[in-house]
Amino acid sequence: MDIEIEVSHLAQATNRMQGALSETSLPYVSMLAEGSNLQFSATDRSVAVFSASQCNVRQAGEVAVPARLLCSIARQLPAGRIRLQKQRTSLQLSSLEMELQMRIPLLEGLSWKEAPNVEETQATCRLSSTKLSFLLGQVQGCLSQDAQQNYAAVAYFHRRGTSGLRVVGTDGFRLSYCEIAAEMSPSFLQAAGFCLSKRGVSELLRMCHEVDGDIELILFESGTKLLAKSGEYHLFFSLSAVEYPNYLGVLPKGPSSQVTLSKNELLQSIKRILLVSDKSNAVVLSFSRNQFTLQAKSADASEGKETVAIEFDTEKETSLVINGKFLQDALSILSDARVVVAFQNEDTPIVLSEAEASGSSMYESKHLLVPIKESAA
Repeated sequence: MDIEIEVSHLAQATNRMQGALSETSLPYVSMLAEGSNLQFSATDRSVAVFSASQCNVRQAGEVAVPARLLCSIARQLPAGRIRLQKQRTSLQLSSLEMELQMRIPLLEGLSWKEAPNVEETQATCRLSSTKLSFLLGQVQGCLSQDAQQNYAAVAYFHRRGTSGLRVVGTDGFRLSYCEIAAEMSPSFLQAAGFCLSKRGVSELLRMCHEVDGDIELILFESGTKLLAKSGEYHLFFSLSAVEYPNYLGVLPKGPSSQVTLSKNELLQSIKRILLVSDKSNAVVLSFSRNQFTLQAKSADASEGKETVAIEFDTEKETSLVINGKFLQDALSILSDARVVVAFQNEDTPIVLSEAEASGSSMYESKHLLVPIKESAA
C-alpha cells in the first residue's frame, strides 16, 4: 500500500475509530487503499466503525496498525499531505518535514474485514443530525453503568404512532424520555423497540456532532444489529438483549398540580442549596400558596433555604424530598427559559418539562425524579 492523503482527512477518520477501541486488548485500525479512497475500520464486541476518505492511491493494498499510536500521531501531524507506505514489517509516514515508522503487528487475523452485510430490510428511519442529537441528549444523563439494574445502562428506542420516535432512559431514580417526529418506514419498530448501550449512545452522538445533514438508522431484520450511516461514515451496533421495563407504569396518573418557574433562577437556587447538602444531595421542595421553597442541610448543621414567589393557588402545602443533583442535571439540558414542574404528593415523581414546548407538535420531552422517601421521614 502506498498513498497520499490530507492530514485533516486522516485525523478525522482516526477520530471516528475511537468508539470501537475501548473493549479490546489489542486495538488496531485496518486500512484498505483502492480506487481513489482509503477505507478505515475498527471493531470490538459491540461497535464497528467504517469510514472512507479520498486520497491519491499510488499502490493499492491494506494494512493494520496499532490504533492508539496511529490516532496519537494523526492528531500531532502538521497540516498538509502525508504519505503512507507499507513496508514489510512497518508503515512509514512521511512528508517534507518529517518521517515516522510504525511497526505492523505480526498477528494472524489482522486483515481487512468487510462491513457486516445488511439483510434485505425496509425498517429504516431518517432524521437530521440536529434532531437525533437533541433526542439522545435528553436521556443520556439518565444512563448509568454503575446502577444495579441492567436496564440502567441502555437507552430504549420505540415507536409512537405513525411518525413519533421516542427514546427513554432511566437509572431507577430518575427517568427521561423524548419523542420527536421522524421519517420512518412502516416496518421500523412496528413490532417492538430496541435497547442501545450507553457507549452506543455516545458514539451515535459523536456522529451527530460531526455530521451536517441526515442520518439514516437501519434495523437489521434479525433485530440484533443497528446501522447508522451518513455518507461514507457507518456505525454498526450490536443491540442489547436487556428486556426494558414498562416505564409507562411509572408515569404519574391522574391530575397533577403545576407551577411554572424561570429555569435559570431555579438552576441557580439549586446550585446554591447543594452547597450545604450532605452526600445524598437531598433537597426538600415545598409548594404552598404563591410560594416555592428549597431547603437542605448537612451533618455539620449547615443549612440553606431559598424562597421563590410563584403563581399557585392552593389551600395546603406539599413537600417532597428529591436528589438535588438530579434536578440540576435535568434543568441543565432543558432549552426553554421557563420550566413546568408537575407534582401530586410526596410519594409520586415530580415531572419537569419545557413550558414553551407544551402542546408542540415538534417534540415532547419529560424528566421524572423519584422522591427520596427515607430522607423525608
